[in-house]
Amino acid sequence: PRAGPAPDEDAEAAGAEQGGDSTEATTKPKRSFYAARDLYKYRHQYPNFKDIRYQNDLSNLRFYKNKIPFKPDGVYIEEVLNKWKGDYEKLEHNHTYIQWLFPLREQGLNFYAKELTTYEIEEFKKTKEAIKRFLLAYKMMLEFFGIKLVDKTGNVARAVNWQERFQHLNESQHNYLR
Repeated sequence: PRAGPAPDEDAEAAGAEQGGDSTEATTKPKRSFYAARDLYKYRHQYPNFKDIRYQNDLSNLRFYKNKIPFKPDGVYIEEVLNKWKGDYEKLEHNHTYIQWLFPLREQGLNFYAKELTTYEIEEFKKTKEAIKRFLLAYKMMLEFFGIKLVDKTGNVARAVNWQERFQHLNESQHNYLR
């Protein structure tokens, strides 16, 4: 086998597919250019991105410590983790919580949700209760997507409901980056 050229950043950002036979390529869903571009920026730690918030705000961390509810709904993380788990309709149709559960370093559609700063990431890593809740939120959303966490190293596998949930992912693509 011959080694092909290394993919460049533009090809990765555009979601270019490499290799595989033509049958495989026709059965794969086509990737969105915008989703591929967003994933590229995320994986490369937002090149040229500067933190714009004051470092003492820590809204995301305070939410994960159950000190403040997410806005605009006024729901605390404990309620989300305990009452929303398994309620796929609520998780799909409520668009205000996802940016609080999985904040990014860029502003999303919920203008109440704050961007995640590098300082806040470091503070989050030092807070055991926030890490515990984050893991519960992660498992909840994996289940929503038809995936289960297999072990502490982060390995995942298909959940029992994977076919139904994977079909949902093919039809509803707005939370890929989260």
